[in-house]
Amino acid sequence: MLSAAIGLIMLVGSYGSANDTTFHTYAFDPASGSATVRQSLARMDNPSFLAVADSGLTVLAVNENGGPGASVTMMRRTRDDKYAYRPVTTVQTGGADPCHIVVAPNGRYAVASNYSGGSISIIPFDGSKAAFGEPSIVEFTGCGPVTDRQSGPHAHFTSFTPDRRLMITNDLGSDKLHVFPLDKKGFPEIEDMYDIDIEPGSGPRHLVYDRSGKNVYLINEISGTVTHLRYDKNNYSLTPLSYTLADYEHAGGSADIHLSPDGRFLYVTNRLKGDGIAIFAVSPDDGSLSAAGSISTGRHPRNFAITPDGRWLLVACRDDNRIEVFSRNPYDGSLTPTDNAILCPKPVCIVFQ
Repeated sequence: MLSAAIGLIMLVGSYGSANDTTFHTYAFDPASGSATVRQSLARMDNPSFLAVADSGLTVLAVNENGGPGASVTMMRRTRDDKYAYRPVTTVQTGGADPCHIVVAPNGRYAVASNYSGGSISIIPFDGSKAAFGEPSIVEFTGCGPVTDRQSGPHAHFTSFTPDRRLMITNDLGSDKLHVFPLDKKGFPEIEDMYDIDIEPGSGPRHLVYDRSGKNVYLINEISGTVTHLRYDKNNYSLTPLSYTLADYEHAGGSADIHLSPDGRFLYVTNRLKGDGIAIFAVSPDDGSLSAAGSISTGRHPRNFAITPDGRWLLVACRDDNRIEVFSRNPYDGSLTPTDNAILCPKPVCIVFQ
């Protein structure tokens, strides 16, 4: 068995009912790219996205359900095993199908994005006391031109700019980024929210910031394009600069986006047809993108993660019940399949800590 002193802690959230094992922890060996399961936990419905707080002592998981089952579960690490967590409390989000959660930089609240609810839930919490506060719900309005998928707002992802000045929610349903300035204590100023328009029919889903914070890359689920935006912290502005096609099959299922740790390459997953990863080289001069290849994956690669050293890229292939492990070439960004696939029922989120 892999020594706990060697492995990275890898957390995985999966689709499934409370009777299934839906939360898993692994010891991941960065030398070999192999993983050893350390915990498989039941008692949670559809923990489809995870966020780590309190230096890994606390993990928050959205429960992607409708009605009263739409909630966030707090888990705490056990005292005697850094790979073992237990659920301690749950709070309802007040919006249907929460699909993403992020912990604020000040560590005092989390934000759940409610897809079907078309809203976000700002949830105070204290991990050390295993306590949630009452959520504040911000509801959005609007729609887009793709009527079968954009009949109303669909909050999909919330993030914070690296300078901790703005909170941004991606709205797949209205083709907008909802931008909230943060006050001096790091809380969003709801009344000062403003919108940034993304190309109609795009369906903004996830985004990532480069290390400088100036270049922002947004994957659009419906159009399959990557929007390159420029962030100007002097006037709190985000300006779309270009749209680069990532989904060459035009399947309308682009999902996740990440930069390599050195910032030289950008990766995007595409689903529904021609499932795989598109690879882009990032210009060191202006952050612009150029195609650098692609590779096929298992079915429905909803989420993926890159190890902190940049050596491995792991893809949650939901419909193949496995996590595929690719080795990554740091010089050209290319990916090579390995035999280190991790069997896991309906994996949808991978987080390293």
